[in-house]
Amino acid sequence: MRTIKSLLAVSAVLVFFAACKKDKGPDLADRTLYLPVDIGHQYEYQIDSMYWTTDSSGSVSYMYRETYETDVPDNTGGLQTRIKTERRGGNAAGYTVLGYDYIQKYYNKNQKEWTVELLKNNIRYIMLLAPIENGDSLNRNAKNLALAQYWTASLIEKSGSYGGQNYEHTLTLIETEQSDSVYIITNKEVYAHSVGLVYKEDTYIKGKTNVPNWQNIPVEQRIEYGYKYTKELKSHADLY
Repeated sequence: MRTIKSLLAVSAVLVFFAACKKDKGPDLADRTLYLPVDIGHQYEYQIDSMYWTTDSSGSVSYMYRETYETDVPDNTGGLQTRIKTERRGGNAAGYTVLGYDYIQKYYNKNQKEWTVELLKNNIRYIMLLAPIENGDSLNRNAKNLALAQYWTASLIEKSGSYGGQNYEHTLTLIETEQSDSVYIITNKEVYAHSVGLVYKEDTYIKGKTNVPNWQNIPVEQRIEYGYKYTKELKSHADLY
């Protein structure tokens, strides 16, 4: 009888600790989880692109899908995750394969930091750096030959709503953000913890200044030229 009681007591303790572990929530200290690289993730985005010139304007909208389908060797003998990219829209009834990108997480022992790096069209970009705190910056082009492009982290762990979904913990990376009576310039990305990219915006709009009372008219209502591109997550699934 004592043995049975002991087993029941041990089982109760294990159940208690399992419940505590389950209720602990995400490991917010692991910033790399704002951009997971595990195989099996699939993301479906709505892409909206608009442009304005001095004599014309236009727009394009379509669905864009990324599937983290398998791990493959890189040129150093390590493994990188292959991302199949697809597009649906226009005359196509379903998704059409566009190509493949590659993503991986690396650890720098000397600097004691993680980088999440994307290989796109044989050009390597640093997408995320960890540890990272509000106000910290990363050079996205640090591993390619392009000019330096610095993104600054802000609003870490702030909640937000994108694509009809609420996310409790997000991280925003801002390359440029300016808004005044003449220009709207924005280049930013928002990541949700344990999900990935949920929103991206790249906007450059110049407003007309040769219309009456232009100072009191919103820039979006007197566009001279520019463009606006948004990428918003609509669904996210773990396939396996």
